[in-house]
Amino acid sequence: MTQFWSDVLSGLISTAAGVILGIPGGLWLNRKAQHAADQAAEDERDRRALIALSAARDAVVNNVKILNDQIGFLRKREAVLAPPFQTATWDALSAEVLAYVESAEVRRLLAEHFAGVSRWVHLHDMFVSYCVGELCNYSTAREMTPKLITILVRRGGDIVSEADVLIARLREKWKNL
Repeated sequence: MTQFWSDVLSGLISTAAGVILGIPGGLWLNRKAQHAADQAAEDERDRRALIALSAARDAVVNNVKILNDQIGFLRKREAVLAPPFQTATWDALSAEVLAYVESAEVRRLLAEHFAGVSRWVHLHDMFVSYCVGELCNYSTAREMTPKLITILVRRGGDIVSEADVLIARLREKWKNL
């Protein structure tokens, strides 16, 4: 009978030691694995945000350059019929930006930039129509041209200024952008 109690006692002690050491050890390993998975997910989110913001920044810089050129042309009473703005970039990137960029300010500034450029393009198209297009007649062109030029130059300047703020915010929040 002594052998029996000796075997039971050694089994009980080894089971207790396994439970006492195994449960905390297992929990510790689980926390470590979860932390690694969370870190990998965060790194992936940051990588995707950086890619989307980099493409958006490139489009904003391109749009600013084109706007500055267009303002120069308008001041000389010239126009380009279809300036190559990158307005579709927001359509392509907005889901990524909204999903992976946490800054509400940056999301708002990006959305406002692309909406502003789209409105500017619409006004520019009106200007071209009044000057040379289907809406053109001499009295309309004389009346509308200076007004539209003033609006286009002012609004274009506003968009450029807002884009400068946007690019500064991007550089503040994402140093390696």
